[in-house]
Amino acid sequence: MGHCPNKGETRLQQDLGIEHGNEYTFWEFLWNVLGIDWLSKNLDQSAIEILRFIFSGQEYGMGYLINHAAALPNGLYHNYQCLVSPDKVRFIVDGILAKQEYFNQVATWQSFQQNCQPHHVVHKNVWQEVNKLHGNNTAQLTNLTFALALEWELDNKEINYIKARNLGEIVTSEFLRSTTIRSEYDRIKPILEGVCFQSENNRTYVLAAHLLVRLANNAEERLLAAFAPSNLLLHSDYIDSSLDFFLVCREQRETVAVEDMVAWAKAADSDEKRQAVREYLGLGERKLVFANALRNSIIGTWMEQDEGVAQILKVSSQQARVEQAIRGEITWDEVGNGFANESQEEEEENEPLRFTPPDDNKVRDILKKVYKEWSVRGDSWIREYEGSVYPHDKFPVSSEKDDDVQDNQKARENWLILLFLGATHTMGYFNDGSHRKFIELCQEKDWWKTFAKPSPQENSDEWIKIIDTYLKSTSDKMEYWHWMKNFVPIYQLSRYLKEYSIDIFCALNQQQKSLDSLDDILKTKSSDTFDSGGVSVPSLSKTLGMGAHFIIRELVRKEVICGDKVLQNIYPYCFVPTKKVRNIFSRLGCFKQDDIKKWDETHSKEIYKFLKSHLDLEYHSLLHRDFDLPFQYIDVNQYF
Repeated sequence: MGHCPNKGETRLQQDLGIEHGNEYTFWEFLWNVLGIDWLSKNLDQSAIEILRFIFSGQEYGMGYLINHAAALPNGLYHNYQCLVSPDKVRFIVDGILAKQEYFNQVATWQSFQQNCQPHHVVHKNVWQEVNKLHGNNTAQLTNLTFALALEWELDNKEINYIKARNLGEIVTSEFLRSTTIRSEYDRIKPILEGVCFQSENNRTYVLAAHLLVRLANNAEERLLAAFAPSNLLLHSDYIDSSLDFFLVCREQRETVAVEDMVAWAKAADSDEKRQAVREYLGLGERKLVFANALRNSIIGTWMEQDEGVAQILKVSSQQARVEQAIRGEITWDEVGNGFANESQEEEEENEPLRFTPPDDNKVRDILKKVYKEWSVRGDSWIREYEGSVYPHDKFPVSSEKDDDVQDNQKARENWLILLFLGATHTMGYFNDGSHRKFIELCQEKDWWKTFAKPSPQENSDEWIKIIDTYLKSTSDKMEYWHWMKNFVPIYQLSRYLKEYSIDIFCALNQQQKSLDSLDDILKTKSSDTFDSGGVSVPSLSKTLGMGAHFIIRELVRKEVICGDKVLQNIYPYCFVPTKKVRNIFSRLGCFKQDDIKKWDETHSKEIYKFLKSHLDLEYHSLLHRDFDLPFQYIDVNQYF
């Protein structure tokens, strides 16, 4: 049988009734019956010596077969199950890798197949039996553990998503926590450290601890990832099991230094990333630390002119003072004294940021680039603007003369929308969508119809009913409180709606001479413009503030006010000088920096004069159509 194993196998298989088994099954049967089964019996020493004599012989018996015919079943699984010769064995499968469920998965790894051939490896249990029957083998064999196989697979530590996906089928956080691998954890864990994964920019592999995940379960990480640079974001191809493997390797995310967060914020070059900076300032775990670091680092960046960032920094400063008071570092009176008036009309600014304005040639170059960009993208931005400002995305006032605004309910509702949106400019910073949503809420509840009815002094009970309904239905959050407390301006605008809309704003169509100031039309009782009588109504100066410029700009944009000669007198008042716009033009050299601390009615005229003198004629049509809107949407700082 030893010299002609195949014929002997066939004959013996027939005699033993296992003729349908394969070669491995045959030798496994012999190994178990002639060797292992005897070892399981309670044999005395002399019997054990006889067994060793049989299995260790070099010229006869099982010893001969095992040493000369690769007749030892290696005890492994699937493609790695084969007959081996003891003198060819290099690896002993040990630990959790000896379990079939893990071995079968690891055996599919290319690195495992390259480093370990089937005929060079045996199961630990088989080798122990060989040593008992064959005598201790003195060969230097390697224990093939899961840790060693993992080390082969990680190789240079740069793991793409395909390899991570395969590894993640086994190496999960649950796997590492299981009692099954407790004895091997200390060998596996260090191997996972220092593994690098592909970043979002496709060019670099980065240590797991340095990478952020966009769709992380942790809210803080999602907020950071939203404005982090692409080279510090895990590539989006890592999903499911590949993402699981990344998280196992990273275990603990490295804390992002606040200096790095500031650098990321300054480099934010898209609307999405800039919104993410605002969101972190409002919601992040380290928002106060971030805000404090950012406050002195925004000169010359997009944030310098950003109303959202400015308001959030103001709020964070107040919150920081509250926390100081809680810690006993300042008194509660000092907290109150530190709060600034938030009204745009009376807004108190921090000390202006200091910079040197560019020369005239540079100014012209900057403005040319701004208007070139606006000529390409302006129409889409205008649609976005009107959709965010006006209910139902539509400018409310018709270009036809609304002389019936005294009695026509729909015309009154539409004019009240425009005038109220002007009045919201005295409320402080809210995004345009907030004002629109309040108006839409009032329309939905039919409150706006009540507001717009003629002679509100005769409908006071209906107005009081709206207040009662609001107070009863609102939650503790008092939603839209800032708008509801504007009942006096709403009432004023409704009470004198015909005079304000037709006799004042539409009357600008007959303005044949330049205005000295907006007070000429906003303060009818003291204005030379209305000396002849006919119009004497409460002043709009406090009610609208800079919102008067908004109303005039929109009426000119929509050609409700028109006519070349008229427009030349009106253009200087069509710029809404918000803080953002004032800062931009101060940096361009239009204003001295100390002159923009708070809004002044002269700002609009100065901006128009500045643009007209520095802007090429080819762009004057855009100048006279969209006024300050390009400077509300375009990041002018990129052109300095």
